[in-house]
Amino acid sequence: MLAVKRMQAVLLLLPLCWSLGFALQCYNCRLTVNRGVCPWTNCKGNQDTCLNVTHPSGQLFRQCWKREECEQEFIRKAFRMDSGMEFNCCSRNLCNSGSWSRAPPLLGLGLGALLAALASWLSS
Repeated sequence: MLAVKRMQAVLLLLPLCWSLGFALQCYNCRLTVNRGVCPWTNCKGNQDTCLNVTHPSGQLFRQCWKREECEQEFIRKAFRMDSGMEFNCCSRNLCNSGSWSRAPPLLGLGLGALLAALASWLSS
């Protein structure tokens, strides 16, 4: 009976751990400089980089992006900008942040607590 419980627990947690471990997280917003909160999102599909674009007017664009399209011409067309924009692409979680962006979630801490509770339950 205990072995069945353990197997069920592993089968339930495995997809969660798999999806959390591989989804890149990027801030995703369109803001005027220093105005508002920029939430984060899990990137989907072939979005393998985070993009940060600053327009000369002060508009900021942050989102998931494709590394292969992290070139000035792609970005200019996508954001309909003629000149003067600055951009950068990066590939770490929440690397397209700024001082006004909210802190990342305490996902690792929550997952650790969940796993500790599960281990305690299974050992009893």
